[in-house]
Amino acid sequence: MVVSSLQKHKKEKEKQKKKTHGKMNTQFNANVYCFTEEDFKDLLNNFEGKVVGEDGMKMADVMKHFFGDFVPDKENLVQPEHVELAPPPKKGKSKKESNVNAKGQPKPKKAKSSFLCYLDTIRTEVKEANPGKKIGELSKIHSQMWKGLSDEDKKPFIDKAEEDKKRYTTELEAWKDDANP
Repeated sequence: MVVSSLQKHKKEKEKQKKKTHGKMNTQFNANVYCFTEEDFKDLLNNFEGKVVGEDGMKMADVMKHFFGDFVPDKENLVQPEHVELAPPPKKGKSKKESNVNAKGQPKPKKAKSSFLCYLDTIRTEVKEANPGKKIGELSKIHSQMWKGLSDEDKKPFIDKAEEDKKRYTTELEAWKDDANP
């Protein structure tokens, strides 16, 4: 029994080594972000022409070049002072206005812009004229067509958008009144 538990322990250590092999430790990762442009120039100048992993360009060589014989241990690691963190945000309803009033009625749909009113009239026609085009490509066509319209041609759609805006404001007021009886 003792022999098998030792063998299991060895196997587990080997598995851990394999998992971490090739990965940098977190302290090294944090230090890499502190390198300056001069540090990288120095790295390139001193290790130019060498292949990573071969003699003279192994991790130990690079570490020795930059840090000398320094080996971080628990005493040498920089520990941040205790920082008071903000409390995590509360879960639940946000401060944003609900989309359902007290009577359970949904909030009215927002008003359409003049461009969306125009889009309703041309969408199917453009899609049929450009089969196989993606939505993004069709959107570009729609916007170019809108930009190409004169102010006189845009007027009916602007008027329609104004009517829809009035509809939305009246429906929203009624919805709010129902919410506060």
